Amino acid sequence: TEEVRSIEDVRGAYERIGARLLATAGVDSVPDIGAVTTRSLQAYRAYLRGVAELNRVRPGPAREAFREAMKLDSTFAQAHAQYAVATIRADLFDLLDDASDAIRAADRAEALSARRPAAERRRIRLVADLVHARFTAVRAGLDTMLAADSLDLAALDLAVTLEPYDLLLIPSARGFEPRFNRNRWVKLARRQLELDPGRHAA
Repeated sequence: TEEVRSIEDVRGAYERIGARLLATAGVDSVPDIGAVTTRSLQAYRAYLRGVAELNRVRPGPAREAFREAMKLDSTFAQAHAQYAVATIRADLFDLLDDASDAIRAADRAEALSARRPAAERRRIRLVADLVHARFTAVRAGLDTMLAADSLDLAALDLAVTLEPYDLLLIPSARGFEPRFNRNRWVKLARRQLELDPGRHAA
């Protein structure tokens, strides 16, 4: 249980409870619930349903849930960002369409995050970079984030999403080959599962 002052945002209490629960499991990373960019409980519930559907490898229902969250709160930056991720997971070829739903949603998320703390802006910017196929920038950003916090599940999730899409050709002993590395992909997915066995996509 956690007491909350009448003027306090209840999400802060969720963070404190979550931190204690994680500590008992030997995990020091704290879920940043207070960073969620909506005050609508209904929108947040729809968002969480979308995240759960993505974890079950169901991008279609995930998109519907994120779309509902965006309808309930059009300024909910994370919902726009996750809608973009779900869209490209549903159809990789969305990356080839400059007017795609994924690109519009990611750009909207980035615009909405302009006044948010730097860490949130970085995460949302990486989603925008991903849907705009700026894979080198995404990889560099994720490497920095994971070096700073190896328990960052959101960064791990984006890294697992990025890896098979990054088909940029790089020099190798055999001439050129895609930067996508199956072994790195498996390693990232295994790390996700160590931290959260419910990540069915991993």
